[in-house]
Amino acid sequence: MKRFVEENGKKIVIVQGKDLSFLDSQSRTPKNIKKLISFEHINYNNREKEFKFSDKEFVDYISDSDFIINFDEFNKLSRDEKLILLSKKASEMSNLAKEVNSYLGKKIIAEDVSKITKKRHDLSECRHCYESIVYVLEDEQRKEIAKKQGRKLI
Repeated sequence: MKRFVEENGKKIVIVQGKDLSFLDSQSRTPKNIKKLISFEHINYNNREKEFKFSDKEFVDYISDSDFIINFDEFNKLSRDEKLILLSKKASEMSNLAKEVNSYLGKKIIAEDVSKITKKRHDLSECRHCYESIVYVLEDEQRKEIAKKQGRKLI
């Protein structure tokens, strides 16, 4: 997830470690963006930790990356709206998978390779977004159950 704040008149983006790890693993993430992601950001133990970035290019890139969920916008949604968004992402993922699979077993030409690669990246980003939504919904459900049982999750 990502959040945007302003500090000393400068736009700052706060990004979870798991999203930074995803960005680092993607071949189409620009090199200048990858350079800003250090090994400390992609450590398994830091997956839920949030990291601040003030680099304008990084802030702009993350702002344009719709596969990383905007925390503030997502939290404004009702549970039903979140489920609808999840359903839309599942449908989008299915359609992208069908497009990628349509090339399997066919003789392809050079131009098809870049199309397939783009679709595979789109599918990967869509899956990342879908999994993030599922995680948040599961977390909300765990908290709701714990509250009903008089427990508090840490």
